[in-house]
This record gives sequence, C-alpha cells and structure tokens, in this order.
Amino acid sequence: MPKYVIESELPGAGNLTTEQLLANSQKACGVLNELGPRIQWVESFFTEDEIYCIYQAPKGEGNGPC
Repeated sequence: MPKYVIESELPGAGNLTTEQLLANSQKACGVLNELGPRIQWVESFFTEDEIYCIYQAPKGEGNGPC
C-alpha cells in the first residue's frame, strides 16, 4: 500500500504537551476517516513549527493528492 506524507505548519509544534498532541491527533484521524476509511496513520515527526504525518492508503483513496 502506498505511503503519503502530510506536512502541517503549526507554530510551537515542538513544545506541545501530551494532551495537546492527543487532541490534535484525534482531530486529524476524524478528518482522515471522512476522506477514506482505509487511510491509516503510520507515524508522525515534529519539528519546532511543523508536523509531518505518514499515512498508508490505497492508490486513489481520498479527495485529492497527498
């Protein structure tokens, strides 16, 4: 299954608390479920002001290119 990267700008991402990270990930999972039920989160990476999320999805899943 192909992997995709979603890059999100989020000032202060590197300083988020565990609770803030959990809330952010729950929101993102809700959006992904709307885009396609077979989209799966793999892992995330954080920098000072950005979040990079890796997902697996069948080719053509969702509403647009990743």
